[in-house]
Amino acid sequence: MPEHDVHVAREDGFTSVGGVRIHYEAYGAGDPVVLVHGLGASGAAWRRLAPYLAEAGYRVLALDLKGCGLSARPPGDYSRGALAALVFGFMDNLGVRRARAVVGHSMGGAIALEMAVSRPERLDLVAVVDGQGVISPPWLLQAAAPMTPLVGTLASRMTALSPASSRKFFARMYLRRIFANPEAVTEELVETYAATADAGYQRAMFAMIQYIGDTAELARGVRTLKQPAALLWGRRDPVCPVALGEELYRSLPDAEFHVIEDCGHCAPEERPAELAAHLVDFFARRGPRVTARGPSFRAPGDGHGATGGGHSSPGGHHLLEHPMTGAYPVATVGLPVAATPRKSTRKGAKKGRRGRGPGGENLH
Repeated sequence: MPEHDVHVAREDGFTSVGGVRIHYEAYGAGDPVVLVHGLGASGAAWRRLAPYLAEAGYRVLALDLKGCGLSARPPGDYSRGALAALVFGFMDNLGVRRARAVVGHSMGGAIALEMAVSRPERLDLVAVVDGQGVISPPWLLQAAAPMTPLVGTLASRMTALSPASSRKFFARMYLRRIFANPEAVTEELVETYAATADAGYQRAMFAMIQYIGDTAELARGVRTLKQPAALLWGRRDPVCPVALGEELYRSLPDAEFHVIEDCGHCAPEERPAELAAHLVDFFARRGPRVTARGPSFRAPGDGHGATGGGHSSPGGHHLLEHPMTGAYPVATVGLPVAATPRKSTRKGAKKGRRGRGPGGENLH
């Protein structure tokens, strides 16, 4: 579907979670959707996607994890569990008792899954976009974990001594590598990534990397995940290959898998309209929708499509066979974000034998 600008006002704010000053951006009104960014990014990574979700009737909350963006960079625990707890604390501060969905990108996808596994009562749905390896993380990350704090210290010192131009150079080089179309990397985007890539950010990033490969417990937990899950992957993702999404899909009891063509690792920035269409359709079709939640937000001052094997349904949906639960209808390509939501007509199918897909390189 074509990209176009959606004009929704963006609010910026700060809140303190466990004594850590956290920056966030908020859009729209309605049931809350929480967005969790990946390694090396910030809440700004959602700026092209969030307005579409807000236009569809959701209150969209995108925080900067500690150590990232405009949030504080304290020493301490940067494990996945600690970051999930931080997001829950952020939700508490903003009056979100239960989110309609938590959407995570890259490393943020694993954080979203951690949240769903550890406190399922806090969210209806979970979505993973170009997520890091969870079922079979690369051995290299596990082996290198003990060295990452030292590397982070060295990197932060080098960053402190480097001019701002070098940050832009490395941000541009990295983004051009992970986008399917390097020409789509604008100077504005480079500036956004480079602006907060200071020494404290470098220390925090390597503190997070230390725990990325430690997913054995999470891999066990997702096999009994209670929430419906949507997995959305760029076909040309060089960082977290589609194979990682396929492997996770086969391990989840209730999931749907969408591949976005001509897209690299950054679907929220490369293909925001198409990604939003999939998410809005998923939010409308799946899981309980509790409308009597009370306020979904409180200001801090107040206290091209889906692919896969399968069959065609009578209604024309493409059905993607899931090894554990049968065939799921996949969202129609090109669904307008503002369209009237469809209700799913699928019924539970008998569970098939659990399968395990191939692994894949994961650097993010």
